[in-house]
Amino acid sequence: MSQKDKNIELIINKLTENHRQNKEKLSAAYRRIWEIAGQTHEIQCIDVNQEWKKFKMVVSKQTPEFVMVRMPLYTTSLFRYAAAIIVFLCLSAGVYLLIQPTERQQYVAGNAPQMITTPDGSQIALNAGSTLRYTGRHGHGQRKVKLSGEGYFDVYQDKTRIFIVEAGDLRVEVTGTSFFVSNNAANSSTEVIVESGRVIVYRNNDSRSSAVVLAAGEKAVYSKAEHCISKGSNSDLNYMSWKTQRLVFNDVVLSEAIKDINSLYQSEIIISSESIKNCRITATFEHQSLEAVLNIIRSTLSVEIMKKKDGRFEITGAGC
Repeated sequence: MSQKDKNIELIINKLTENHRQNKEKLSAAYRRIWEIAGQTHEIQCIDVNQEWKKFKMVVSKQTPEFVMVRMPLYTTSLFRYAAAIIVFLCLSAGVYLLIQPTERQQYVAGNAPQMITTPDGSQIALNAGSTLRYTGRHGHGQRKVKLSGEGYFDVYQDKTRIFIVEAGDLRVEVTGTSFFVSNNAANSSTEVIVESGRVIVYRNNDSRSSAVVLAAGEKAVYSKAEHCISKGSNSDLNYMSWKTQRLVFNDVVLSEAIKDINSLYQSEIIISSESIKNCRITATFEHQSLEAVLNIIRSTLSVEIMKKKDGRFEITGAGC
């Protein structure tokens, strides 16, 4: 054996000896650990893959536990401040909505009647040239309108909210009914005529205890000069002619009939002869033209009717 081979064999023996010594030391260390832990088992080889599978099976069967996390004190205070700010902003918005100016609605009927539906569902018909005003909050806690001219009201019934009509110095209150109000500035009086239900009428400056109560078919007339209200039955069959386009005359003097005709057709008819002003007429006109109405009057009363250059109509003759 060469020296080179002897050297190689010496190195192999040395490594083998070292390995055997290390193995004995390692086995002694493991045995000491088991003795300390109170175990008497021999150390066996461990299958790492098998043990890992067992570990995952155990973990998957465990029920997760919920842990309560306590927030730091400064975080809790921050939430309280945020909540207080939100409440303040909500209150501020509410106050702003209450104190801001309410939107006002105004309707003006031109040369023809106009139909209006208020937010609460009430139906109002305005005669030509009339004006109706109410606030944008109408129907939200209150129902109040102001009328200038003539209007027919069919009020939606709500006993929890009174419907109020202000017509000049006069105040009309209802909860659900139909009625007519005439409040023309040129007239010396304001009229209220009830078609159905019950209506309360009194002056704006008076207490409600002094109110006049009207039922269907009754009429109240307020004198602007004497500041008093009179009550009676309604005998005017044509107070709603501007809405119905219907005129009814039952043995009525011509001068009174001409007033209703002028009101409906927005015309100007004059009677020049005093002898025919008291002529009486009985007739019904429904959805007819002004010319047709005048032709019937001409033939019925034997009068002359002429149209002037300025657009007016003049009634002359002996008549009757």
